[in-house]
Amino acid sequence: MHGWTESLRGILDVCGNGQISVDYRLFRENVNAYLVRSIDGTALQFSIPVLIPDPPVPTPDLPFEGADGAVLVHIEHIKSRARELPGLRVIGGLDTQLSAHHAAALEPVTFIHSSGMMGHSLWKADSNNFLDHDGLHLVVRGAIPYPGPPDGTTRRTVARQFRDLFGDLSETVQKTPVPRMARAQVMSADQKLLRKRLLEMGLVCFIGDGSLVARRITRYRPYFRLAGPKEGSHIPFHCPVEAMPVEVELPCSNETITGLGIRRGEVIAITGSNAEGKTTVLEAIIAGEDDHAPGDGREHLVTVPGAVSAEAGSGEMRADDISLFFSSLPPGIGGTPKQVHGNGSGSMVMAAQIQRAVSQKSPFLLIDEDRSASNLLVPCSTQHAGVTPLSTLIRENRECLGGMAIIVAAGTMDFLTAHADRIFALEDHEVHFIDRTQFRAGLKDHLGRMRDALEES
Repeated sequence: MHGWTESLRGILDVCGNGQISVDYRLFRENVNAYLVRSIDGTALQFSIPVLIPDPPVPTPDLPFEGADGAVLVHIEHIKSRARELPGLRVIGGLDTQLSAHHAAALEPVTFIHSSGMMGHSLWKADSNNFLDHDGLHLVVRGAIPYPGPPDGTTRRTVARQFRDLFGDLSETVQKTPVPRMARAQVMSADQKLLRKRLLEMGLVCFIGDGSLVARRITRYRPYFRLAGPKEGSHIPFHCPVEAMPVEVELPCSNETITGLGIRRGEVIAITGSNAEGKTTVLEAIIAGEDDHAPGDGREHLVTVPGAVSAEAGSGEMRADDISLFFSSLPPGIGGTPKQVHGNGSGSMVMAAQIQRAVSQKSPFLLIDEDRSASNLLVPCSTQHAGVTPLSTLIRENRECLGGMAIIVAAGTMDFLTAHADRIFALEDHEVHFIDRTQFRAGLKDHLGRMRDALEES
């Protein structure tokens, strides 16, 4: 007897109609087309590529670069109706005994596109779900209660459920709000085209005023690049006037917006007390490589691709170059500073990451103090003469960093902050600008008080 996957084509042959059909051109058995019993035995899981040849789409004059925004709106509209329409309930496996196992298919998504392979369990616009001249291509996944082994009766039962799915799916797609699709398509295109223009503008990142960077983590979106906006109180990002906000014209909507432009080659320090959002801002800058849907909060936050994060962590060194930071190696480490071998310390591993970013001409580097080797960032009184910290490189030999912008979240790295081109402080999650001259004067006073305290102790 054939299994359920072998029965899938025969079942699907009776399911299509003029408004929707199986996308046999993209049909890949056991990849995007399958019908299998779940591991717990209570459900029949499926994946079916379908084609809707004449979906509602925004007007033809909208930029096709943003078509994935329209696709996302189609998908989210289907998800929103899944609990109301009987045929769509199977997408979330809502009638199975363990429906939570299939809930990822209905999880809301607010990012449109990412170059990274993220969120594979989520239903979103990607290489499987897209628009082209043939229509709307979707790979629909879900689960139905296990009907038993495939025979005449159970096949008819499954075929009936798939016909209901196809009918409600095509009807729902036809009712997707066109204005919402148009807005998402323009917004997606704006982000893609602006990202290409940033370097021409001398920028590596633009954070639009009003951006909402804090995230809400869920079971199926546990990573900040996937997560949606934080619920409840949420402080918008605004570039302080003293930091010289830049104006950016969005290429498709023709809107002009203001915000913080992070320039090529500059050093920015983001300071503040604990839990004020320093790491959140760094994460938002990384997420600016993705395109976001209306309502995500990061729609006007755009970053050029290639961001590098440097973090401490011991690990094996394999001919790594750390010569920018180390002129000699400690005992137990083989090779030379240009080709290090052995088990490297946290500062050595971090040095190798930074130097690799320089050699690869990465547009900018992100450093979070909480994940860093502090002895590689700022000098201390007991530091070995053969070690040059990053703050010293910035002060004395910035050219060796190759024009790479550096953004540092630094709560206690005062000496590094003092050499930043621009300094921002987060207080009550709001962004404030700190004049570098004033910061240095305050730092001198602080160090003077520490000296006096040492002399008195």
